[in-house]
Amino acid sequence: MESFHRANEDQRLPDGWHASRSYLENHSSKELMVTDELIQKKRELSQEIWQLHHTLDTGLSQRYTGVRAEKSLEDIAHNLVYLSEALQAFDSSLFLHYVSWLNTMLTARGVPTVDLMQSFICTKAVLRKYLSPELNALAETYLNAAIDLLRNNDASLRQALDSDEHLLLPERDHYLNLLLQNKRHEAYQFIRQLRSERLSLQDIYLHIFQGSQYQIGRLWQENKITVAQEHYCTAVTQNIMSLLLPDIFLTRKNGLRMLACCTEGELHELGLRMVTDFFELDGWDTYFIGANTPIESTLELIRSQQIDLVAISTTMTYHVSKVRQVIARIRDNFQHAQLKIVVGGFPFRVSPGLWKQVGADGFAHDAREALYVAGILFKHRLTSSATLSSHGKH
Repeated sequence: MESFHRANEDQRLPDGWHASRSYLENHSSKELMVTDELIQKKRELSQEIWQLHHTLDTGLSQRYTGVRAEKSLEDIAHNLVYLSEALQAFDSSLFLHYVSWLNTMLTARGVPTVDLMQSFICTKAVLRKYLSPELNALAETYLNAAIDLLRNNDASLRQALDSDEHLLLPERDHYLNLLLQNKRHEAYQFIRQLRSERLSLQDIYLHIFQGSQYQIGRLWQENKITVAQEHYCTAVTQNIMSLLLPDIFLTRKNGLRMLACCTEGELHELGLRMVTDFFELDGWDTYFIGANTPIESTLELIRSQQIDLVAISTTMTYHVSKVRQVIARIRDNFQHAQLKIVVGGFPFRVSPGLWKQVGADGFAHDAREALYVAGILFKHRLTSSATLSSHGKH
């Protein structure tokens, strides 16, 4: 295996969540500590899983040598981290979506699915020695589900997240082809042309920029483009978004302030940048601090700029625990009721209730939904702002 690696309108949590949170706080603190320990010992555990796999499959040493063997060990470590995050969230879907993605990516690079299945079988055997009986039973349930998914080659998980809205598909595909042909100037001119034809920035962001990014990620996953091509396409879109900023900063302000950040170690920031621009278009003062943000810097900016809403994004499931930690720090430092926190990104799309577990006030699939969520959370203040603005015109 190769390593390539909403808001609650009344702002209360459902009764079922209170029971779940109580279980997490009172019953499973030791289990959560054990899953953290798995992450800390992932290298040693990966070696043990890899060695057991060699024992069960004598041909493995011929198929995986040199760099490929090293990358296989990295993959096993990634598997343990994703499994640990799923166990902490008590949600197998976080792990199963990762497994589905991983299998597609590996098979595109010549790694047979059976090798991944055998690796999970070995993982079960090794973890039995380290986990409590209760947590081991849960881990085996998740691993068995992953093995079944691979055995059945079930594509339903991918289809659930890969569906297109079928809006502006010709425009999206034309823009994507320009990026893949390294025609960045033509790509920018195409976007300017769409603006001259009165296509809204919101539609350009959601259906062309976001849609093309999904396609680029899928092309890399299927080994049809290189990492360099993926990075180039993303950089061009970021540059074009920067050139569109004059169109964004013309909006009348509503008096609310939003800060957008990623957790430390999270490098995917384009989606969060789109969210920030949507809020700016809607009249918010925004502070985009982007990827890999240290928590102390986030806290200081919230304090100095009197932020009303914090938007936190993560793409990688193994950063969910960091989101939880960041939110806890924010809650500890800013206990006034007006500050709200919204989260987004792939793990929260996969696991609908995960935003509650990390302590957020809401979750959004995309930039447009994030505005809708903010509208619920700040309904009273936005109404008051609109009323004052209306009185000021007379």
